[in-house]
Amino acid sequence: RAIAVLLVVAFHAKLPVPGGFVGVDVFFVISGFVITAMLMREWAAHARIRFGHFYLRRFLRLTPALAVLVAVVALASVFLQNPFGAQQTTARTGIGAMLLSANYVIGHAAGDYFADNAVTNPLLNTWSLSVEEQFYLVFPALLFLGWVLARRRAAAPVVIVSGIAIGSFALSLAWCYGSPLASTMTTYFGGAESFAFYSSITRAWEFAVGALLALGLTRMRVPSIAVARAMGWFGAGMVALAAVAVHDDQPFPGLAALLPVAGTMLLLLAGAHHSAGVTRGLATRPMVFVGDISYSWYLWHWPVIVFAALL
Repeated sequence: RAIAVLLVVAFHAKLPVPGGFVGVDVFFVISGFVITAMLMREWAAHARIRFGHFYLRRFLRLTPALAVLVAVVALASVFLQNPFGAQQTTARTGIGAMLLSANYVIGHAAGDYFADNAVTNPLLNTWSLSVEEQFYLVFPALLFLGWVLARRRAAAPVVIVSGIAIGSFALSLAWCYGSPLASTMTTYFGGAESFAFYSSITRAWEFAVGALLALGLTRMRVPSIAVARAMGWFGAGMVALAAVAVHDDQPFPGLAALLPVAGTMLLLLAGAHHSAGVTRGLATRPMVFVGDISYSWYLWHWPVIVFAALL
């Protein structure tokens, strides 16, 4: 989480990390991993998933901080933004954020994430929260179905999640690089690539990759601490390479997103088995602190940048 938020903040602060926006992809993989592991523990302990309990925890974790952000930004926009344009966009985005649909509101209003009219929206960063929340709404039920079916077919959860990953990645490639399917969303989103960027459909594979890692951890074993250390460094190198090699003029997500996603997988796998190398560095007190505040920092850093530029 610390790596993810540092990348995003550095990118938005215009530091020399042109691909820092891949920090969001790192977040998505971590979310799929953490949520699946949490649901696995509940299923192992009770042979059921308490959906009400799960959604209440997600609500309390995400919504209060988001509501405060939206309220403060809406108030600030009254004094700092044009009421005939930018202020209306901010208001619509805030409503979308609270209704778990900011990604579609932003995709329709701005199209390209990197366009001028997008980067002046102080709630632009809420698109990724809506993608994450849409994942939380659907994925637990699919995982529950897999575990019920696993009583007869042990591989059912892996098959279901693998199907999500493959299908979503295929759609991501289709919309990123052009296909007959892509034209159906072009009008609403201002372009097929914008739909690929903002849609939870084309981002689901990143969550699914983290989920598959969590499902497979009970069967995977890193043979030695040396291998775990190498995996950690290699994974960190892949994420770092994505931060400097991926640019906003490339179709994204798509093949380019494989770099941060695979790197995050290696970091998680290394850290799940041994504490050495990069894993030990991530466990230091400063990194843990940044990870703990990553959600709030992610929420507030972008509105501060936008309003500071206006002032």
